[in-house]
Amino acid sequence: MHIRKKIPKVSICIPTYNQGKFIRETIESAINQDFDDYEIVISNNQCTDDTDLIVRSFQSNKIKYIVQPRHLPIMTQNWNACVKASNGKYVCLLSSDDVLNPNFLYEQVHLLEKYPKVAFAHSAVELIDEQGKTIGLEKSIHPSFVRDGTKEFLRYIWGPKCVLVSVLFRRDLFNIVGGFDERYHIVGDWALWLKLLKYGGVAYNEKVLAKYRVYTTSARGSSKEKIMHCKERFKLLDETFSNWPKHVPYNDKLREKVMRSFALSTLTAAVEVSDQSERKLLISLALSKSNSFRVRLKANLINQGFGPVISFTNKAKWHLRQWVKKILYP
Repeated sequence: MHIRKKIPKVSICIPTYNQGKFIRETIESAINQDFDDYEIVISNNQCTDDTDLIVRSFQSNKIKYIVQPRHLPIMTQNWNACVKASNGKYVCLLSSDDVLNPNFLYEQVHLLEKYPKVAFAHSAVELIDEQGKTIGLEKSIHPSFVRDGTKEFLRYIWGPKCVLVSVLFRRDLFNIVGGFDERYHIVGDWALWLKLLKYGGVAYNEKVLAKYRVYTTSARGSSKEKIMHCKERFKLLDETFSNWPKHVPYNDKLREKVMRSFALSTLTAAVEVSDQSERKLLISLALSKSNSFRVRLKANLINQGFGPVISFTNKAKWHLRQWVKKILYP
């Protein structure tokens, strides 16, 4: 007699490519959850390091391991492949260098079960470096909340307000919106949140439920990635404004302000690249998207050699924010 296998409540999807240094800790965090009704799906995107040996060393019956027949060049392609191979009602996409805290599933499943009109739930996260040392905290100034998708859409147009590792989303809505947009290498998660917000709200859990790895060395954040990131952000914004949801309030001033904000951050990225031609490219990109006085002034300051001052100021602001968070959330 054929016994139908029970569909798990949650799928933890771990797409990976050459993260052998961190993936053991990632998988262990997925296995050690204070919640039992879930599966772990790992999608190996033709890794060339020791990832395969590490994954196969785990004996957990929760793990489903697949190796892609060919390398998928765009990261979101492997994300979609991993989700497609899973079955859970709810999905967590866990990058193979990030870590879930043991209570992650218990807490986030509770929110999605309690609030059926919520499209996804996210939480506060601890920021760690390559060695696993805590370097900061990503946490809302607001306590836990549940908000309408229309209102949150107007917040998320300013950028992703959640960290991917902290998110648990509904599979049915993920399928409705077509999954991750495979045109994007870097902003695929932000694009998904904007699409999901057209169908439901957001639940935020103020508890720290995951660890997000930030690379402080040159191993990540190359100039080419910075340029790609800036271009993708503007592409996503252009498309979002062109296909604005009818039920969400809109005015031209909003678009102007958002574009100005991202043009200014693009100029910040320009300061961080050393190649002059790449710096000019980013400056030109920023000016093409916003002609505001602040954007033109910042571009002129960079051209006049004040880039190091701008870079120092931005780093000081980041450290100040983290210092304030340490005081507010000891």
